Amino acid sequence: MEALKAVPVVNGRIEGEDFIQNNFYDLGRRPSVTERGLVVPIVRDADKKSFADLERDIADFASRARDGN
Repeated sequence: MEALKAVPVVNGRIEGEDFIQNNFYDLGRRPSVTERGLVVPIVRDADKKSFADLERDIADFASRARDGN
């Protein structure tokens, strides 16, 4: 996230002819394979969370994916 803050142009997207600068930092974890297919958990507002909170969110995603939720 520090890299995104240091080079903010990387934290954007192109929509049609426009470049949209994001003012938030979401974190995508590597895909996991479940019986229902690929799951890519996204932790929203990751820059506002502690490392422990990020770990807890990711563990929760893994648990819900295993349970099919």
